[in-house]
Amino acid sequence: MGSPVLLTLGPARTGWCALLVTTAARAVLAVLAGLVVWSVLPVALGWHSTVTVSGSMLPRIEPSDVVVSAPLDPGTDLRAGWIVLVDSPAQPGTLLVHRVVEVREDGSAITRGDANAEPDSDPVAREDVLGLARLRVPYVGRPFLWWHDGHALTPGALGTGLGLLLVVLLAEWYRQGPEEWDDQHDQDDRADRAGRAAAADPTGVPDRLRGPAVGVLSLLPVLLPVALALLLGASAVLPGAGAVLAPASAAYRSTTSTSPYSATAAWYSCQRAPLAHGPVLAWRLDETGGTTAADASGTGNTGTYHGGPALAQGRACGTDTGTSVRLDGIDDFVVSTTAYTAPSVYTVELWFSTTTTSGGKLIGFESGTTAWGWSYDRMVYMRNDGRLVCGAGPSITIASSAAYNDGAWHHVAATMSAAGMRLYVDGAQVGSSTNTVSQSFSGYWRIGSGGLSGWPGTPSSEKFAGYVDDVAGHHAARY
Repeated sequence: MGSPVLLTLGPARTGWCALLVTTAARAVLAVLAGLVVWSVLPVALGWHSTVTVSGSMLPRIEPSDVVVSAPLDPGTDLRAGWIVLVDSPAQPGTLLVHRVVEVREDGSAITRGDANAEPDSDPVAREDVLGLARLRVPYVGRPFLWWHDGHALTPGALGTGLGLLLVVLLAEWYRQGPEEWDDQHDQDDRADRAGRAAAADPTGVPDRLRGPAVGVLSLLPVLLPVALALLLGASAVLPGAGAVLAPASAAYRSTTSTSPYSATAAWYSCQRAPLAHGPVLAWRLDETGGTTAADASGTGNTGTYHGGPALAQGRACGTDTGTSVRLDGIDDFVVSTTAYTAPSVYTVELWFSTTTTSGGKLIGFESGTTAWGWSYDRMVYMRNDGRLVCGAGPSITIASSAAYNDGAWHHVAATMSAAGMRLYVDGAQVGSSTNTVSQSFSGYWRIGSGGLSGWPGTPSSEKFAGYVDDVAGHHAARY
């Protein structure tokens, strides 16, 4: 008879190397599955599972971490140092996870993010405390975060998806080689039989070792998640929260710490966040030349650069592409090309960085498109001491208690609705007013310059000197 045909799978899918690769891939999938289970299983017990979308609890809690919080009995007294899940008093219906820094006599709590310099402006009523953070599951919420912030098609998200697909394929990569039996040649020759057995197993793994090896390596996908959980539990216990695996945070929008040149909340997109709320203008200020500020809102409300501001400067958010502009505090400003009837409900927001001690107007609504208009309202400006002021109507203003001329990037937003005026800095409310009155005239949104005469705390300069990025205006109350 002719020589037998050897059926082999090829060295790429057999042998110790392929076995180790497949086992490692299965271990990765098991770890991921374990993290998902830890995120979801407690919900069946009545606990809260939330995804972190802000960096205000850095470095203990990172954006995309899932935080599991255990319900608190109504009679349980809060304690300073606890990390709690609450219904945000500043933005009802929004979940917030911050640390309790003070418990008042009435049972309410003052909270603060670990990365924030100041406590949250509004106390949290005891009935609004939903749970005590018990467990942090890292990274599991990143797909949700990408989708939430409009990053589902970014290189990072696509690369992660392709990487996961590769791991799934590698998990089924290893194959045992087909055994070859040749009953036609020297059945009684023991040496020949041994030689044929070795040739029949292209994996190179002896029969006596293959079974135990596969068994031991197959345990790794089970042992690795357990080891990971034990490591997390040993190194990241929440103070005041009992024995837990790791720290906690939740799905919310709140303050983030910043650095002089980029927002340290690397997950956050300064550009995309305002676009989800239907702005009437959205200037990314990414131009490298020319006098037109492109509009990303879809309304065609472009801006015009005046005075020749320095373009293509450092951006506010490190993960965004694009740049910012630097206004010289002399004659630089940007004004919209579209005139509007002054809105009674609005939100204006932007990112800025400055060290000025002369103040200046950051953003406002004015009747003119040149140096300044005769009518000006709905504004945010900085005083000489670096404090921010929001103003509208008959000179009604809200002022922050802190100064923000420290050279760091900050986000400021001012809003007016039937509930009154509110001023937010870095996501946290820093002041409010019941005023709902504003001037009625046709005008333009503008940044960097404008009228301030007669307003409280008028700075020595109406021109703002500093960096500005990602400006947005909404004819609705976003916050």
